[in-house]
Amino acid sequence: MSISVKCTDCGKALKAPDALAGKKAKCPDCGATVPIPKPTVDAEEVYDEPAESYEDESDSPADDADGRKPCPMCGETIAAAAAKCRYCGEVFDSRLKSGPRRRDSSDDYAGFWLRFVASIVDGFICGVVLIVVLMIVGGIMVAIQGPGRGNDPGAVEMIGGFVIWAIAIVFPWLYSAFQESSPTQATVGKKMLGIRVTDLEGNRISFGQASGRHFGKILSNMFCSIGFIMAGFTEKKQALHDLLASTLVVKD
Repeated sequence: MSISVKCTDCGKALKAPDALAGKKAKCPDCGATVPIPKPTVDAEEVYDEPAESYEDESDSPADDADGRKPCPMCGETIAAAAAKCRYCGEVFDSRLKSGPRRRDSSDDYAGFWLRFVASIVDGFICGVVLIVVLMIVGGIMVAIQGPGRGNDPGAVEMIGGFVIWAIAIVFPWLYSAFQESSPTQATVGKKMLGIRVTDLEGNRISFGQASGRHFGKILSNMFCSIGFIMAGFTEKKQALHDLLASTLVVKD
């Protein structure tokens, strides 16, 4: 048996076990708290929804009684290691709680100036790393070209210049792509400003998507950096590289 109820926030039609009658549960879609009414005698009976829609894989009937606990939200007995209550949908795992959320207002998106300050921080970090690399490579070149070694200085300088050029391209790419596709979804500069990168649905982006976003900045930088300035007046505050990679920069 189950009780039909409608979420007051998102309007989703839900079915809750009659064990939750008179209690509260969370909507699995929007996370809003939904009161479960007590059924009346002549209430229409509805088919019970499978328990799988209320539980996490770690919460299964096979768990023994010693490994169970009451849900702090609805009071039902669940597995002690459960990340989510099988009855009311309450989430206990912080990794699940940090999932995507709806973006209904332009205030939820990071505008031009927030992104600009974050890029200055990230640029400073990359610049320091590249200076250190330049000093190391330069020191190696001086050591190789020392007197009596018989090496061709032109070849050494060419190789050293190529190494510096390659690192100057590869390091900023890996720096941004790895961090923006990580669980934090943000570079150091973005973390400091409280913003992160998501896809159009608010989910974490892949490394490939983050890479496309990074190299899309080459186009954003053309024509007086108009691609970056677009973040100040597009509907969802997307720069040109965001539009190309189908990404958003949102506030936490």
